[in-house]
Amino acid sequence: MEELFPECELGAMPPFGNGTLFDMPVWVDGLLLAEETICFNAGTHRDVIQMATEDWEQLVKPSVLAFAHAAG
Repeated sequence: MEELFPECELGAMPPFGNGTLFDMPVWVDGLLLAEETICFNAGTHRDVIQMATEDWEQLVKPSVLAFAHAAG
């Protein structure tokens, strides 16, 4: 993992693939895309990025799948 994400702490890699930051596929559950904002690690276990989910989706262009269940 350290070779794939040399500037990130293990387990704190941000979800940027598909030719953006890391050249890896990114998958997202459609339920997450219904949220207004998305938060994720920024390469460390101390730093977090929050951005509009729509902006993240346009930037990353993830494959949308159904693998989660709504809470409740």
